[in-house]
Amino acid sequence: MNTRLLIWVLLFCITIPLIFPFLQAGYLQTDDGIWAIVRQAEMHRELKDGQFPARWSAYLNHGYGYPLFLFTYPLPYYLGEIIHLIGFNAIDAVKILFIASTVLSALTMFYFVTSLWGEWAGLVATTLYLYVPYRLLNLFVRGSVGELLASIFYPLLFYLFWQLLLKPSYKKVLGSASVLAALILTHNASIILFAPFLAGWIGYWLFKVKNKPPASKAIVLSVLFALGLSATFWLPALVEKQFIALSITPLAQKADHFLSFSVLLGQTLHPLTQTALSLGNFQILLSLGALILGVRSVKGQSLGLRLFLTLAIIITLFMVLPVSVTFWKLPLFKELDFPWRTLGVATFLFSVLGSGIVVSKFGQFIANDYLRPIIGQYKSAFNFRQIMDDGKILLVNLSKGRIGELNANLIGMVIVGKFLMAALSRVDIDQEKRRDFNLFIDEFQNVTTSSIATILSIVPERSRRACP
Repeated sequence: MNTRLLIWVLLFCITIPLIFPFLQAGYLQTDDGIWAIVRQAEMHRELKDGQFPARWSAYLNHGYGYPLFLFTYPLPYYLGEIIHLIGFNAIDAVKILFIASTVLSALTMFYFVTSLWGEWAGLVATTLYLYVPYRLLNLFVRGSVGELLASIFYPLLFYLFWQLLLKPSYKKVLGSASVLAALILTHNASIILFAPFLAGWIGYWLFKVKNKPPASKAIVLSVLFALGLSATFWLPALVEKQFIALSITPLAQKADHFLSFSVLLGQTLHPLTQTALSLGNFQILLSLGALILGVRSVKGQSLGLRLFLTLAIIITLFMVLPVSVTFWKLPLFKELDFPWRTLGVATFLFSVLGSGIVVSKFGQFIANDYLRPIIGQYKSAFNFRQIMDDGKILLVNLSKGRIGELNANLIGMVIVGKFLMAALSRVDIDQEKRRDFNLFIDEFQNVTTSSIATILSIVPERSRRACP
């Protein structure tokens, strides 16, 4: 099977367990799931009454009405209304939104990380992103459709602003602004929590690009355009927020919703919510592995990205711990009642960094356009053992001028390793019947690995009848 096709098949397969429950009859009971249906029904009534943008929900608050979509993120329910107009009822429309949050999050994460580190890293990042415990909690326990849909935009915005900075254009300004506006309209808390990290990402790449004035101008235009596109939501909400009860009496006490390390590591449930607000031990271990391997073996851009992601993760962890209580008194952040919602951003960052272990360990092969078709073959075109047993001659031209120094060195190390394994496998032939085989390596210092040391160690005994 073609490697790219295999990756897409695997990508499809990992989404099936997450969307299958929503394909069943009925409606999955979650904490906020029923409210999603209520809001969807209200969106339908308001649009039917001619309200656009939707504002006043006359049926809520015991019939006295309530300005629901003045403060509640409207975009998920606009999308739900489009699905409803196609022919689905309100319940099925909400279920389709949950399915879309999984499928589209998988696609945007895969595309973003593939652009950074290759397709296999993209597949790893997508798997980590979809199966992190906090996301599963949102999907099957909390039923937070807005927060789940917001996770679509995190990798997409990182990608779009990255590309905008590398090569600014008005088309890219429009694209990044539209997606940023979509996130603002999708989930209030998520845009507030994600914005500082998006700003850090922009700052990181702005520091690296050479032509800074056009890039800076493009960023400013994009942000201003995004604010303009979404102004019908955020501007009235900020102006009229003072008139609602939640501005006086908070929904919850922040002090009760910080996390401990035992909760983050999944060892205990949150004492108040009794839910698993965890980042996932597997995600944490892979991220640590990617950082360590990256520091040891990768230079340049990839190492810089790892260090940026690590710093961003440290900040997210600080934000969910009790020591950050002063931080949550800052403007906008003080409006958020649950610090653990920062885990939504943290899971994105952990997943991207965790996928870096593929690059650190195997990236020289799978991310190299020249080597991938060679290393990725299911079956070798020639048998090293047969060459040794039959006394054949194999000439390998690894001219650095033709294929490049890195490719020459990597292929050389692979071939030496193949010959070593073939020599060691000759143990199934009586020593007297083994044909001598000579291995000549020009400029062998370029392929010095443990394989060379092993070959030299077996030469004195001559038991495998292989001589360097």
